[in-house]
Amino acid sequence: MTGLDIDTRTDRQALGRGERLDRLDEARECIEQAVRLIREATRGTDEERRADAYVIPTLKMCAGNDHEYLGSQPYNVEELYEALSR
Repeated sequence: MTGLDIDTRTDRQALGRGERLDRLDEARECIEQAVRLIREATRGTDEERRADAYVIPTLKMCAGNDHEYLGSQPYNVEELYEALSR
């Protein structure tokens, strides 16, 4: 279904700090890719306005604080990255 390589560790081995931060970078990139794909998929359709009004803003707010929308998510990938970087 997707071209993503997802690490599905079955053992309880914890990720190292660098691996965790890499995963969060990948997650942010996936969210940015999702925004691009949704825009492409809905461009010129009746659903474009809804995607632009609801789906895309939510995804951008989930990715980080650098967005043009007034709202925000209680916590986002950027904040997770910052917390795990300390």
